[in-house]
Amino acid sequence: MKSKLIILSIAVALMAFVGSSVTVQAQPITGSIGFSGSYTPNTTPLSAATSVTFPANGQYVANGQQFGTYASVPNGTLATFYGFTFSPPTPPVTPLWTFTIGTTVYSFNATTMSSSYNGTLNNWNIGGAGTALITGFDNTPGTWNLTLSNVGESFTFAATSGVNGVPDGGTTVLLLGAALSALGLIKRRLL
Repeated sequence: MKSKLIILSIAVALMAFVGSSVTVQAQPITGSIGFSGSYTPNTTPLSAATSVTFPANGQYVANGQQFGTYASVPNGTLATFYGFTFSPPTPPVTPLWTFTIGTTVYSFNATTMSSSYNGTLNNWNIGGAGTALITGFDNTPGTWNLTLSNVGESFTFAATSGVNGVPDGGTTVLLLGAALSALGLIKRRLL
């Protein structure tokens, strides 16, 4: 009886070890969000501008531009954008934008930046890579694009994010297989 109790204790300990080795899956941010609003270039004409500022809480979520994790953000939600120098590009811009709904904070940090002026359309195209952040989600790599247009000094912004699940290299399956093999050996010993 004593040997059965010891074997049972070993089996329970092995199962506890296997159970504790299972990792929690990351919850990445997915989808995209877009904003529209106004801006102020540091100089005119727009082609000579090198930096930009935005009015506080003056940008709003564009209708129908919220997808994935951002789908529940109401149209017209106000966001704060932070000014930056884009010619020459001077990343990082942390945060590039942010807004809060209840206790959930949404933001985006621009970590890389490139810019080009389109003389035909008289606008600046600025973009790069960065990190999307939402309370309760893992920080997620993404891309961003910003177009500064001379038409009414408005801009449009779009950010996308999302990652594929990260495989664990088979460690979980290996540990589960080892636990099941150990239980099989224990069963044989008991019989």
